[in-house]
This record gives sequence, C-alpha cells and structure tokens, in this order.
Amino acid sequence: MLVFPPAALRRKLAGFALLAFAAGTSLAAEPYQITWVLSDWAPNFIIRDGKPTTGQNDVYLKLIIARWPEAEHRFMVMSTARSTLELQRGSQLCRMNLIPTPEREKFAFFTLTHMQLPLQLVIRRELAAQAPLNEAGEVVLEKLILKPGLRGITAAGRSYTAEVDRLLADRKGESNVREIPNLPSNDGLFKLLELGRADYTLDYEPNFKYREEQNRDHPLASLPIAGAALIPVGIACPRTRWGRMAVMKIDQLLSEAVADPSYRQAQDRWLSPESVQRYRAELDRFYRQRARPADPARYALRR
Repeated sequence: MLVFPPAALRRKLAGFALLAFAAGTSLAAEPYQITWVLSDWAPNFIIRDGKPTTGQNDVYLKLIIARWPEAEHRFMVMSTARSTLELQRGSQLCRMNLIPTPEREKFAFFTLTHMQLPLQLVIRRELAAQAPLNEAGEVVLEKLILKPGLRGITAAGRSYTAEVDRLLADRKGESNVREIPNLPSNDGLFKLLELGRADYTLDYEPNFKYREEQNRDHPLASLPIAGAALIPVGIACPRTRWGRMAVMKIDQLLSEAVADPSYRQAQDRWLSPESVQRYRAELDRFYRQRARPADPARYALRR
C-alpha cells in the first residue's frame, strides 16, 4: 500500500508507529510503516508529484515495495544534507542512493544497491584544457583544486567518496572549491556551470549523460579523474533498533530483487557502451554478491 504523507516533516515522522512484532520470522520484527527518502537528482531519481518513476533508484525501490506488500510505504523528497541530519537524529526513515563513509556509518546502517561508476570532472568546455592531467590523460584532482583562476563547486552535504571528501576538507582554506547549500536538484550545479557562475564540479557519467539528453547544446565536457574507482552506493537506515530491522529486511529483499532483469537495466541504461564493457567484470562480481543476504552480524547496534 502506498501512502503519500502531508508536507510537514515533523508531522510525518511523529505519527509513524515504530514496529510490528511478528513471531516466528527470522527478523522477529519488521517495520510495518517505512518512509523512503527520495531526492530530485536525475537520473538517480526521476520524481513526479513526489513519487518515484523511472530513475535508477526508483526501479530498485519499486522492486523492494513489490516484495513487501504488508508494509505501508511513504515517500519524502529531501536533500542529501537534510536526510543525513534526520538519520543522525534517528528518525524512522531510510534514504536511497547514499555512499557509505566511515562518518556516516557511525549513525546509519547500509545495504548496497549498486556500484557507481568513477567520479568525473565536469568542466566548461572552453576551460577543459586548463585541467592538470597526468600521462594517461586523467585529471589530477589535488592540482586542480589549487589551480588559480578556476572556480569549482560541490553540493553541501553530499559525499564525493571518503578520499575526495578528506582532500576537499584538508584543502578547504586554500582550494578554489566552494560548497553550494540547499540545492533543490542536481541541475543546480550544472546550471551554475552553464551560466558561467562556476567552472567545474565533480559528478558521475549517468548524471552527465542525462544532462546531455536534456540539453544537447550545453557547454560542458567530462574528463576522467586519476585514481577514481567504482563507488559502493546503497540504502541507509538509522543506527537504531528500528533501523536495524528495516535495513535487514531491505537487504533480504534486495538479494531477491537483483534477479529481476530490470534491476541491472536500471543502471545500464545510463551508461555508455564503452563503460559497460570496461566495468563489466567488476559489475558482474557485485551483482553476484548482491544476490546473497548480508550476515546479520554486520548490523550489530554496537560498533
């Protein structure tokens, strides 16, 4: 059953019942109401009227919901920064499409949904020649963020992997990168670049490809980043008793849903044929692992 809650966040969260105790199941208890946090971040999510549609994570979510009919599923659209704060508070919600980092794992449980392709540099085309490259033609990020005359932007509250997050934090006082708060969608970063208000950002092939499909005349180019690798991405639930039961149920359902052809197609449709071929072996390995539920010990409340 799908229920779309009213606008006020506190009213939404306060009214939710905590648990439904069901004897004789492997989880002993499962949430019978669950709020899914979505973001307006195409093509990760393609939201219409507050509902998931055909985005990559929308497909994952629909496959989960189809296998969990006894629960009441609610949706909320929220920025990454806001949803991270709610997870820290222990709010009863689960956030799709979040990168697990050591900091986030202090307050959230994760189950992986997919491996994101490596981070790329997205830069105004006329400035691409200014990006410092190594011998392989890859951008050296440590040099890029210190290069005078360039203006980089990132989204506040968003993780760009633990390694890149550390680099940006360590160089915060001297780098040419500034954080943009309260972005309603990923389009905000690209629009700032297209308007000439910034020169570059960091993003992923599917996001850039989606932008190209929406605006063929955009003035942006993408370049590979040295040392970038596939990135694990998943669903986060609060590190609470409720969150533990929710994430274990979700993990179990994902291990079943991954067998559906639409699961893998949800990612492949936003990748170039070259990327599919290049990363096929690593992606195949992940999907085989995803077909096995996690050891419950992974979700211990105490770390």
